[in-house]
Amino acid sequence: MKALWLHVRNSPVRWTLPVFVVLDLAVLFLRSRTWIGVWPETGAAAQLPAYLMGILVAGAAAWAAGAPSRHRLGEQVSASRFPPAVSEGHRLASTIIVLVTPYLTGQIVAFVITARTFPPGVHLFLGYAGLGLFVMLMAVALGWACGLLLDGQVFPALTA
Repeated sequence: MKALWLHVRNSPVRWTLPVFVVLDLAVLFLRSRTWIGVWPETGAAAQLPAYLMGILVAGAAAWAAGAPSRHRLGEQVSASRFPPAVSEGHRLASTIIVLVTPYLTGQIVAFVITARTFPPGVHLFLGYAGLGLFVMLMAVALGWACGLLLDGQVFPALTA
C-alpha cells in the first residue's frame, strides 16, 4: 500500500486532478438543474462528465504509461527489485486512482444534493454511477494500452 501511495504522489498525471474536478463539476452544474431531486436524472447528469472527460482521461493515461520510455528509464525499471509486472501494476493503479477521483467526486456531490430530499429510486442512481465508472475505466485502459504500444513524445496521448 505504501508503494502504491508513492506512485500516486509521483504520478505524472497528478497535476490533472484539480483541473478534472473543476471540469466535472462545471459540466454538472452549468447545465439545467432539473436533475436535482430525481435519482435517475441525477445519475444521468452526474454520468455525463464521464463521456466528455473520457477523451482527456485516455490521453492522460497514455501520457502516464509512456513516461518511462519518454524519460529513457527502461534500464532502471528492468533493474528494479520488483518484477516488471508489479511495477507496471502500481503505476496503472495510481493512474486509475488519480483519473477516476474527479468522476467519483462529481458523483458524491450529485448524490449529496439529491439526498437532501431522498426520493425513491436510489438504485437507479447507482446503476448510472456504475456505468459511468465503467466508461472511465475503459478510457484509462485504452489510453494505457496506447501509451505502452506506441512510442513517442506526444503521439500516444493524441491517439488515445
